[in-house]
Amino acid sequence: MVDLLKRMDWTARDINNSGKAAPNFDIKFVQLTSASGPDDFAVTTELTLRGAMVVVNYEYTTDMNTSEGNGF
Repeated sequence: MVDLLKRMDWTARDINNSGKAAPNFDIKFVQLTSASGPDDFAVTTELTLRGAMVVVNYEYTTDMNTSEGNGF
């Protein structure tokens, strides 16, 4: 995931072309800001949990001339 999100413009293009994003949004870039983990096992009474953190920054534009694109 870290390597794939380093391709900022390609990732935005893939999201825009996927059909998963609303058509009134145009993703400009997606950037992986930071990632860490997985952490060591945190032993609890019933579960063994692992934690990780991924921070993603993105920028988009929207059509402000439509009621759906009012930004609010």
